Amino acid sequence: MTLSVEQIRELNRSLATLRHDINNQLSLIAAAAEIIRFNPDMAKRMAEGHSKLEAIRCLKRYIAREVFTLIGQRQREINQARITA
Repeated sequence: MTLSVEQIRELNRSLATLRHDINNQLSLIAAAAEIIRFNPDMAKRMAEGHSKLEAIRCLKRYIAREVFTLIGQRQREINQARITA
């Protein structure tokens, strides 16, 4: 299947929009998880000498690693199911 230049440009625009939307959703999820985890982890980070902003950044990185791992695991499961099907 061959795509025209215009079709490729449209696909690129669609993917850019999708990436932007996913990034916004992940930011909202991270913020919600941050609030849930706020008390024990924030106290620990601040006791280690981090400012509140640095502590929040640490939590966001931790949450992003967890989400990325889960997405990767799910993608591998889907790919394995496709191979066996």
